[in-house]
Amino acid sequence: MGFVGFDDNIDSVAQNKNLERVVARLLNCQIDELELFQDMALLKPPGGREKPWHQNKAYFDIALETLVVGCWIAVDKATCESGCMHMLRRGHFAGPRMHFPKRDYQICDDEVLSFQGKDSNNKSEDDVVALPLPAGGIVLFDGMIPHGTPTNTTSESRRALQFHWVKRGAAKVRPDEPGGRIQSFGGTKNGLSC
Repeated sequence: MGFVGFDDNIDSVAQNKNLERVVARLLNCQIDELELFQDMALLKPPGGREKPWHQNKAYFDIALETLVVGCWIAVDKATCESGCMHMLRRGHFAGPRMHFPKRDYQICDDEVLSFQGKDSNNKSEDDVVALPLPAGGIVLFDGMIPHGTPTNTTSESRRALQFHWVKRGAAKVRPDEPGGRIQSFGGTKNGLSC
């Protein structure tokens, strides 16, 4: 995390004017109003474990009502077998989902099974979308969209870059205050179990 500003190649990706124009449109602001507040490398070697289903805003100390745009760029091709991203179609409209410290800070597995159509409610598996990408492919997404990546079952690495933007001046909140991530997403802290 935190590598933008230290490598010209990475900077040229994070500060690409075409990408910034699209992100600014999604945030309903001008390019000079963008704030890149998080950057990270996502490394999934052969056999690399899953990243359980989650919402990225569950990790951020940003007011719940703040719009966050995420960007996931495949450095290597990302296939279903190597751990490409899977998202819940329209899942960002349902608001925050409770997260629990299980294999990671994640949405409860029982809830994930329900939106994958694997429980008695028999929802359509069409709600879950796999997003395989070629190397250099990109996905832009709302910080509230439930998503995850499965285990890499191939003999090749699956590397990706991830960036998150907000409109400059977005309200920051402490995790435990009203509207903070613990109150909004923290299942255990809210007396729930998974």
